[in-house]
Amino acid sequence: MKRSRVLVLSLILVVALVLAACGGNTDKRYEYKGEMDEHGWAVEAWIDVEDGKIVDSFFDYVNEDGNYKSEDQAYIQSMKENSDVGADISVIINYLEDYLKNNTDVSGIDADAVSGATSTVNNFKIAAEKLYKDAGLAD
Repeated sequence: MKRSRVLVLSLILVVALVLAACGGNTDKRYEYKGEMDEHGWAVEAWIDVEDGKIVDSFFDYVNEDGNYKSEDQAYIQSMKENSDVGADISVIINYLEDYLKNNTDVSGIDADAVSGATSTVNNFKIAAEKLYKDAGLAD
């Protein structure tokens, strides 16, 4: 009799733990860190998910000193001057960061909003797709 009680209590405990794991807190930060490129920048991105929805996000490039490309005035000016369309990387990065927060796939990126930043968009797509997939928000 005592053995069966222990078995029943053990089973109840196991079931409770499984249910807690399945229905537990879904709040989590999913992070992506890319490799350093030939110019010394690496993609850094994350999304915060609560109850299956993105509530906050971040996307930018960071260098080894911890500086962000969207805040590097010399880089921003250089890109404006050397881009065929006068692209402002800080505006493009802000657009992509906002896109990351408000979407769960990359198919709707506005080509005009990111014109002149092909490699940034390609890197964003890689990061975003991984983040969306890791968070269970995309296939």
